[in-house]
Amino acid sequence: MVILKGNNWEEKPKYRTDAECRYYASDLNKYASKLNIELNGKRTITINNIDCIFFKIMQGGKWRIRLIESKHKEESYGSYQKYILEKLSEFFETYTLTGNAPYDDGAEIYNHKTKESKNVSKNELTNFLEFKTEFNQLNEGRGPDYPLANY
Repeated sequence: MVILKGNNWEEKPKYRTDAECRYYASDLNKYASKLNIELNGKRTITINNIDCIFFKIMQGGKWRIRLIESKHKEESYGSYQKYILEKLSEFFETYTLTGNAPYDDGAEIYNHKTKESKNVSKNELTNFLEFKTEFNQLNEGRGPDYPLANY
């Protein structure tokens, strides 16, 4: 990792190896996981991270949270990841978005609460991420070139 120190860029020693960077999403994930095993002699908790937390204050001051885990088309869930997302869906809107950025070919959105999937165009995805469209409104007879809503 390269960091700015004063006016110079310097190489900083990494806490995670390249292989660990593919396994642990952050330094904190690795640290907490290793610490848990050291303190308990075995893994007693599951440590995970969520790709995106969308927060929006709506009209009238109400707020909304959407938790979205992102997966590439070829990627699968970790051992407990889907279970954790399903538990979180009891409290928050929780989805998995499967597709490859920049999502020109659209994406699939999986709702962990209803266990329902919807294939969406890039425009529908954009509206959904901006809280302009609800999950149950996706795919209501619109073609892939459906324009963005004017909100």
